[in-house]
Amino acid sequence: MGRPKKGEPYIKDPRLAGELRRLRLAAGMTGDALADKLGWSPSKVSRTERSLFGVTRTDLTAYLRALGVPAERGQAIFALAATAAVNDFSFPGGHFGGAYRAESVLDWSPGIVPWGLQTPAYTRALLTSRQAAARLSPGQLTEFADAVAAWQHRLEGQITLRAVLSESVLYRLVGTARAMRAQLTRLDQAGDRDTEIRVLSEERGEAVGYDAFTYLEYPEIGDLGSAASVLTYRLGSVIELIDDEPVWEYKIAFDVLWAAAEPSAPAIKRAQADAWGDV
Repeated sequence: MGRPKKGEPYIKDPRLAGELRRLRLAAGMTGDALADKLGWSPSKVSRTERSLFGVTRTDLTAYLRALGVPAERGQAIFALAATAAVNDFSFPGGHFGGAYRAESVLDWSPGIVPWGLQTPAYTRALLTSRQAAARLSPGQLTEFADAVAAWQHRLEGQITLRAVLSESVLYRLVGTARAMRAQLTRLDQAGDRDTEIRVLSEERGEAVGYDAFTYLEYPEIGDLGSAASVLTYRLGSVIELIDDEPVWEYKIAFDVLWAAAEPSAPAIKRAQADAWGDV
């Protein structure tokens, strides 16, 4: 394997990682066998294929050669890597990392307003309330809040967003009553041709057991076709899933939730009047 050139950038992208894993499986090679052939540790192969490690062009070339990938397929992989490298930028603290390349976002949020639709006051209040459990330092809290703002900037007018909220989210106090009024106004004004919000009523939501997740669809590049990944959330952590089967299961789950939910405007107006109108 050739040595990386000095200063050679690392390319970290969930689509690229997923393609590398698919290529290895198609070649019938285990991760340990590929690691031995490349002179890597098995951990490096695993973390590269899960988009936890970035990969240099030098390592990418070695990876494709070790698997005997045909030239035409290899060119498509390098085209994907080139696109990822050109558009690369880091979210603060690594939060929401590769998600900014998505062209469509599907959000299910049973407990809080989705990150992409929060006001700054709501975000800060939410993170502050979770500080003890998530063990976020003041600096990490600021990093996460900055990441939310960066994610929202990426969402505005650039990609489509569909979100399903549990109705209870509209009544759950985060911060002050004034902050909640502002948050509901933000939700009421968010719907346009690129953003659509639905609310799942308490009656219809009784049997729902899905934790919060974000399903991300990525644009087609060359002949690689479309791809998708899922973000799941646990306290202060954002975990990205890229394996095809669980990701597809999340898409099916979102479609079920979307079909059961209703347009958001009536539910938002009820919450504005019933819970936050006189406080």
